[in-house]
Amino acid sequence: MKVVCDASTLIALARIGHLETLERARVQVVIPLTVYEEVVIRGEGNPGPTEVSEALWVETREVTDRSVVARC
Repeated sequence: MKVVCDASTLIALARIGHLETLERARVQVVIPLTVYEEVVIRGEGNPGPTEVSEALWVETREVTDRSVVARC
């Protein structure tokens, strides 16, 4: 199963020490590049940056179909 996560999900799971729950659930975790930037780059000093940047099982991708994002 493939799961696309937003920043809130990643931050909340990191805050309670359960980000790895996604990996254990054997789901393919994909995050948009903007989510990575929000959590890891701009989120320095908050919960999540280290956990997300070190999670090799989280795949970061650029959004190619902006119409899908606009519908969300």
